[in-house]
Formats: sequence, structure tokens, C-alpha cells
Amino acid sequence: WEECLSFVNRKRGYPMMRLIQEMPEVAKTALDSCTTKSALSKEDKDYWVKYNFKYLLCEVGAEAKKSETESDRPVYASHRPNDAEAKNDESEKDVAEEQEMTPLPGLTEMVKYDRKELLCHPVSNSLLTSRWHSYGRVAFGLNTIFYVFYLLFLTSLICLVPLPVSPPNGNETLYRASNGSLTTKPVLSTYGVFCQYLVIAFAVVNVLKEIVQVPQQKLKYFEDFTNYIELALYITTLFFVIPLGNTRDLYQLELGAVAVFLAWMNFLLYLQRFEALGIYIVMFVEVVKTLLVVLAVFFVMIVAFGLCFYVLLFPASPSFTNIPKTFLNVFEVMLGEFFRGLLRPAKRPGPQIPGSDVDHAHRAAHLHAHHLHEFADWSCSRRHRRREEKC
Repeated sequence: WEECLSFVNRKRGYPMMRLIQEMPEVAKTALDSCTTKSALSKEDKDYWVKYNFKYLLCEVGAEAKKSETESDRPVYASHRPNDAEAKNDESEKDVAEEQEMTPLPGLTEMVKYDRKELLCHPVSNSLLTSRWHSYGRVAFGLNTIFYVFYLLFLTSLICLVPLPVSPPNGNETLYRASNGSLTTKPVLSTYGVFCQYLVIAFAVVNVLKEIVQVPQQKLKYFEDFTNYIELALYITTLFFVIPLGNTRDLYQLELGAVAVFLAWMNFLLYLQRFEALGIYIVMFVEVVKTLLVVLAVFFVMIVAFGLCFYVLLFPASPSFTNIPKTFLNVFEVMLGEFFRGLLRPAKRPGPQIPGSDVDHAHRAAHLHAHHLHEFADWSCSRRHRRREEKC
């Protein structure tokens, strides 16, 4: 079996890769043969298990890499290839070379073809563990540390940047400083300026990294959704920070909100690599995917009810003065808010300082409980009437 797995066809690839793709049961048998166990008992301290990784890593040795080309075969006069056939043979890509250049080619093929049994095999687990301890753990640790610093600096910049506040008289724009005071001449602190430069440097380096990955991974780059998240994160970060200054325009603040949101969500994906937290993050991602599918169904209902309410209740009700506001109110009703506008609190007179409406959550909870109580009373009275009619 070793001789069979060592024979390499440069145009068809390594035999082990073909087994993973087309015959996973035979590949499992081959992996079983790559395991050598000690004759001692498992309880013995000298007990050992040896795994052979060369077939999963496409490292069978140069002497075994036989290239099955037309020059290796006897050529008969009646079967001599013409010039067109020879050009086609030369233009065929070297599949074996691509597999050799792929990191962990055996495990990559298992993931690509969804071979879960092969991924759970002791040989595959041992190979992944050895590579993780040799260089994967160090590389991931450094990458995570740099990203944590970027996340902290971006979060600090979001907290320190002066925010515009609606002026009470409408004459001069006020800004809320990081300490909560209002001023007409905002100044970003020295630490905030330091955060700006570090955030720009990190974002530029990662944008260049994403650009380099596109020609390397080709179409596979666009199949990974995390690449879109990272690209949107770093682009919105650059637009938020640049141009440098003490204040930000409204569109920059909106992009900054998007950037800090994506930054923390992407950090959640970083935590997925840790064994203690990975299972919960995977569950969260699966729940979000299911929720998006459910929202796609609810979107049809929101549009249907929203258009009906807009036509029938406009302009009698202020909640349905335009179509976007109508859709938002219908979505709010599906959450159980009963047109109270809890997602859009009324503006108070005077300067509108974010976070000043501290009792909003209490009022929302009180109104929601009040509506539930009214609905329960209405249900009970209706049920009582039906019983009286039956009697």
C-alpha cells in the first residue's frame, strides 16, 4: 500500500488526495495503516504511538514522484501525438505541484469535501496538534495581541472624540467632551491623537494584507464571509479617522460606529479559536444564520402589513406618515411594543446629550408590562363572554 500511495501523477495529483476526494472509506483505511502502536500496554509509561504524516503532507520523497507523461510511455506510430495534442498536454496544470504548495493539503481536502470522519481520525488530529504547537500557536497569539491593541485604541478613540450636540438656541454648535462637559472649541487629547496614528497604521497594513490575499486565494477569497467583515472594518476605520483633526463630521461618526461594531464582532471570531469558548461562538453563529432566515420570512409580512397600514391609516396616524417609518412601526409591533415608539424616544427640549435619558428603559419596561396586563384582561373578559353565550 505504501508503494501505491507513493506513486504520483503530476496531472492528477497525489493518490491520498484522490482517495479523500472520491473514496473516503479507503482513505480511512490508509490512515489506519499510518498508525503504529507500541506492543506494550496503554497503562505502561513507555507506551507510544507513531503517526506517519507524509501522505497527508504530500511528502513521499523525490524518488517516488513519477510523472506520468507521454515521454514515459512507449509511443507507437499509429498513436503518435500531433502538435495540437502536445500543446494541450503542456498546457495542463500540474495538480501535484498545487497540492504541494497548499498548507496542510490533506486536511484542506478533508474540509473542502466535508470528510468529518477523516478529520476526526487520530492521524489528522495529531497532525493538526503538532502544527499548532510548532508554529500555529505563536502566530495566532501574536496576531491576536496586535488585534487586541487595535481594538483598544479604536474603542478609546471612539470614547474620546468630541461629539456634536444640538445647540439650545441654534446659534453655535456645541461639543460634548470625554468628561461630559459642553464646549464650543473641542480639543482631542494627546492620547487620542496617539490612538489615531496607531489605528491608521494597523488599518493600512491589514488592507494591504487583504489585497495581497486576493491574487493568492483567487475565488476562494470571496467565498469566506470573514474577509468581507475585515475589509469593511478597516475601510470604515480609515474613513472615520482620516482626515485627522479634533472633530468629526456626521458621516465620519456613523462610519466610526460601524467600525467599532465590526471590530468587536470580528474579535468574537478571534475567540472562536479557543477551545473553551469556541463551541459557544459556533452556536451563536448558527443561531444568527437561522435568525436571518427567519427574518427573511418576516420581512415579507412586514412589507405586507406595512403597505396596508400606510394606505389605510395615512395621514390619520402620525406613526404612518411615510413608508420607512411605517415599516419600522410594523417591526416594532412584532416585537410587542404596540405603536408606542419605544425604539424612537421623543426629543426633549434643550441640548440633546446622548445618554441623558436614563429612565427610558424603566418607562419602556413599565409600558410593556402595562400593555401585557391590558391584553390579559381583554383575553379573560372575551373568554368569559363566550362562556356566558354558550350557557
